Amino acid sequence: MAQWKKLLNLDSVHQNEVIQVYTDQKFPWDIRRHFSDWIESQNWESVSSDEGQARDVFHAMLNQVDGHYSHLVQENNLLDGPNYPDLRNNLQTLFQANPVNMAKIISQCLSEERRIIASVKMAQDTQDSQIKTIIELSGKYKPRQDEVEQLNGLPISLDLKRQKTDIDVVHFDLIQTRLNVGHLIGNTVKLAEGVVSTVVEEELQSWKLRQQRACIGAPLDTSLHKLKTWFTLAADALNLQLQQLKKLKELDQQCPPNADLLSLRTKCEETTQSLLKNLLKNALVVETQPRVNNAQRPLILKTGVRFSIKTRFLVHLSSFVGMPRVTLVFNKDLDENGTVKGFRNFNFTNKASRMLDAEEMGLVAHFENLGLLPVTEELHFITCAMKLKLIGLTIDIETSTLPLVVISSTAQSHGAWASILWSAMANLWFQNPPSVTWKQLSEVLSWQFQAMSGRGLDHQQLAMLRDKFVDNDDDLVYWNKFYRCDGGWVWIEGILDLITKHLLPIWSEGDLTPPASPEENIPPSLTDDMDFTPIKYHPHDYMKHEPSFEDDCGSLHKGISLRKETGFIFSLNLKKQ
Repeated sequence: MAQWKKLLNLDSVHQNEVIQVYTDQKFPWDIRRHFSDWIESQNWESVSSDEGQARDVFHAMLNQVDGHYSHLVQENNLLDGPNYPDLRNNLQTLFQANPVNMAKIISQCLSEERRIIASVKMAQDTQDSQIKTIIELSGKYKPRQDEVEQLNGLPISLDLKRQKTDIDVVHFDLIQTRLNVGHLIGNTVKLAEGVVSTVVEEELQSWKLRQQRACIGAPLDTSLHKLKTWFTLAADALNLQLQQLKKLKELDQQCPPNADLLSLRTKCEETTQSLLKNLLKNALVVETQPRVNNAQRPLILKTGVRFSIKTRFLVHLSSFVGMPRVTLVFNKDLDENGTVKGFRNFNFTNKASRMLDAEEMGLVAHFENLGLLPVTEELHFITCAMKLKLIGLTIDIETSTLPLVVISSTAQSHGAWASILWSAMANLWFQNPPSVTWKQLSEVLSWQFQAMSGRGLDHQQLAMLRDKFVDNDDDLVYWNKFYRCDGGWVWIEGILDLITKHLLPIWSEGDLTPPASPEENIPPSLTDDMDFTPIKYHPHDYMKHEPSFEDDCGSLHKGISLRKETGFIFSLNLKKQ
């Protein structure tokens, strides 16, 4: 049998292992999949030691790609294969300069394939041997048990006593073998408990925290590749354990289990099912938080404007009974809904239910806001609900988005984002807004500048902002101080807007810095070589019109400082050229 056909006969766990080999080696998987016969016909070990031969084989591979592509073009069937032009370009980019490296990589990948196939065969042979032993022992036990029952009531001779002793020995061996298999499964289940606990309670929660921080500007990796691999491998392993327990149960008709075996098997089955349910209940995640189309910030939805949300189910088992469907519910089981006066609820404009796609597992839904009340401190969330059916098992699964704000006017976006930032820091809702520490707030404020302009705030800039927001000894910042009373957040939003529209290159280079103190004046000694042009910006001015230069500065050059007076003052040191 060709090596590729052996790979196709592997279970999904080991097929994923094969795919990971090619991912780690950075060799296109589609080349292996669509040119399997040709690849297996080459002597890659020999090719990898001869540069001339390697270059010939590399060009032969390109010809193979061109031939397949031409065949699809002639049959008007381009959709039946991969993107061959991209495959060709990818091969040239990776290996044209060094075809010997390509030969070495393919040789290593084929060697890894053979290792995986051999390990699977060895494990299967061991398992089949154990099951075969149990069946053989059961076969020996059953006829002799029948003989004893037939002879029951007759005078027992010495020969019959010997036969009964033999039966007892066979029965004991059978029970012990089944107990040993049960203990092996029990040990595997104990290992699975630790794996599921780590994946669900540590890795998944860590990813959710990273995603929440990334939503408010933190430069963190929120890729789901590792989590998806861990969840799928764990689910496959647990599903396999249930199948093995089912096989043990089928042997009960040939040889009834004793109390110890029955207790052990029942405990293993209950624990395995519980672990699988726990894993699947946590496998539905919101991969992309709600975001208005083309908006820079997530979690702020506007009435009458379409938004998108993408969910991903981290497990894909062959035992699914039909593809699951995800349904969106607004403010499901939220305590404030119906208990807080004036708290609003919303409906979706179109059907908020979609079947998971086997390729992308994405979900997009649109809705419209039916309320008109003030919204900037009213937090909502969307629940993604799904009913998962497996053979003999039905599970209701839910996950929720991060807290979001629904606005009806663009003018409310500043307050909405302030509420999102505050809820992310305190992880609480807004009936009684909690205080946060300056350490928490300073990190989040720096993320806003990092996300909008590519550079965060340094210690001097944060120290200046601390003077504006902190006026107590406990180093706490209160919601009223941050947003309601002094307009501090609107002030910062104005600074961000000014930088992104007018000062982005200078800010990105690190030339915009605060003075040593708010009262510091421009040193007179610098005025001989530099023309100083102040850009003055005040939060009240920002609400009325765009900030502007006080005179024509010519070409901007380095030399900008930040000054805090009645509002926010940029004192720009600009050099005319």
